[in-house]
Amino acid sequence: MRLLMLIFAFIVFENAKAVEMPDVFSDHMILQREATIPVWGSAGNGTKISVSFAGTTKTTTAKDGVWRVQFAPMEANKIPQTMTVSATDGFEKEFKNILIGDVWFASGQSNMEMHLGGTKAGKKAIAASENPMVRLFKVPHILEEKDWPVGTTWYEANPQSTPSRSAVGYFFINELQQELDIPVGLLDCSYGGTVTETWCSPEVLSAGYPVWEALEPIAIKDPNWNKRNTSSYLYNRMIKSVMPFPVKGFIWYQGEANAERAEEQKKLFPAMVNDWRKSWGDETLPFYFVQVARYERANWHAFRNAQREIAETLPYSHLAVTIDLSKDWYQDNHPIHPATKKPIGHRLALAALANVYGKDIVYSGPMVKEMTVTSKKAILSFEHIGGGLITLDDKRLRGFYISADGEHFVEAVAEIKKNTVVVSDKRVKKPIAVRYASEDDLGIEGIHVNLGNAEGLPASPFTITLKN
Repeated sequence: MRLLMLIFAFIVFENAKAVEMPDVFSDHMILQREATIPVWGSAGNGTKISVSFAGTTKTTTAKDGVWRVQFAPMEANKIPQTMTVSATDGFEKEFKNILIGDVWFASGQSNMEMHLGGTKAGKKAIAASENPMVRLFKVPHILEEKDWPVGTTWYEANPQSTPSRSAVGYFFINELQQELDIPVGLLDCSYGGTVTETWCSPEVLSAGYPVWEALEPIAIKDPNWNKRNTSSYLYNRMIKSVMPFPVKGFIWYQGEANAERAEEQKKLFPAMVNDWRKSWGDETLPFYFVQVARYERANWHAFRNAQREIAETLPYSHLAVTIDLSKDWYQDNHPIHPATKKPIGHRLALAALANVYGKDIVYSGPMVKEMTVTSKKAILSFEHIGGGLITLDDKRLRGFYISADGEHFVEAVAEIKKNTVVVSDKRVKKPIAVRYASEDDLGIEGIHVNLGNAEGLPASPFTITLKN
């Protein structure tokens, strides 16, 4: 009898559950233009919910504790609108000052999360940040079992709201807004010190990643281990809390925590990207990611090279290079956290403006394409040469190493000739591989490489091997 009473009480409780909505629905939000707009929440079974927006009313009934309505795609609109949500349980909510524009989703670890107030150019940017057409939302660090964030909201960009927001994300969307003259929002879902695996769904990880699967059980036993670096932990607690709020695309700045596992990242990262795209209902959503900083440790060059290779084969993606920026860091911080973030936001914005918005601009620095050998010299050709290959400081090329066996490299002489780079060293008679901007230049953050294009965009670090 007691068991039956408990079951009955549970059913009554579930049916009496009050209407709730994710905090991603709030005053000042931007809704994605030209995309179906879902509005959702939870409620007791049988509760009738009505949502009115832009002259249209949608109704539904909660089932299995959840409800959802959808609005047809809308054009960009700078005029503030109001959304009203009401329910038969007495719930009523008004969301005011809503704009229609583009929303970009930002994620990753500390370099994405790094606040505008803690960066070079941040003080000036904050002072000039008053702009009601730019909106910012930060998904809180959810470390407990919740369906969605509680206690956060969208903010208009202004000197009060921007100091604690993502610097890379702010510089990115602020430039887009100025160029496009439409409302632009940032949905920031980042968390410092996190591995890629925590942002991946269980389905992605089920494909099998032996290095991670061997590492994770050992890490869990460490008393200093943080549970946010568990498989799918932040996917379930942060990503899903705002999914599928419509977005225009993704920007990502992460990899430092995976730098020791470059080969596995080549499989894992594209799988994560494509899974996110599928979850948001559009497998063509752009995904632009940032190459890890110029931090000199073994394996970091391999990871940067892996990121470059991923960008070559992952559709609708782009890699923003940072090898020239990492010399700017604060002594009380760490060179792994370069303080220069504005150029990174700018380079991501260039890619979006060119590939998403159709601007005829050079958006990338040189990316190595092919290696051939002539007269004991390696000849390197590149994509994205723009107005031509140059040295960014007008000095001789630096940072090139050459190898006869693909394992042992020696510093080489490199010269720009007709938009190729010719690399050679008298010790190497039959070169089969060339490296650029690698840990061969280990020192006190001394990778001062200088290859770029006439538009001032740096070449990506690389290792390239002669094809048979």
